[in-house]
Amino acid sequence: MIDNQRFRQMVEYLKKSRHIRNQQDFTERVGSDKATISQVMNNRIAVPKVLYFSIAEAFPFISIEWLKNGDGEMLQSHYTQNVTSGENFSQTGNVTVLAPATLNKAFEEIAAQRKLTEQALERLSVSQQQITVCQQQITELIQRVTNN
Repeated sequence: MIDNQRFRQMVEYLKKSRHIRNQQDFTERVGSDKATISQVMNNRIAVPKVLYFSIAEAFPFISIEWLKNGDGEMLQSHYTQNVTSGENFSQTGNVTVLAPATLNKAFEEIAAQRKLTEQALERLSVSQQQITVCQQQITELIQRVTNN
């Protein structure tokens, strides 16, 4: 019996990460037919070779080597994605997939930096108030001197 466990795992990941809404959405994105995807999901047939190309096109962050034979990780650490919108706009770029722990650490560092920035702004606000008080005192002194 064929075991398409990695294929099912990939589809579940795509659902959970909201890259697709459901199996039908996946079917449409890869340009396949409902019957083929259903047969693959239910271990009735092996993943058709043409489907690997379609998956790579629709989801470039999925490692096809992992999907085919389990080598490496499901998600590629670096990949190139083409974005086309409208008639004359196309963009290509490298994308990096970061581990959740790396993202959490980055968010923690950003939060700490934000707190430091807020504290500096509070001190700046106090300094601005002190400057305003000093300017008022200087103005009052000038008025006293000029009135005498």
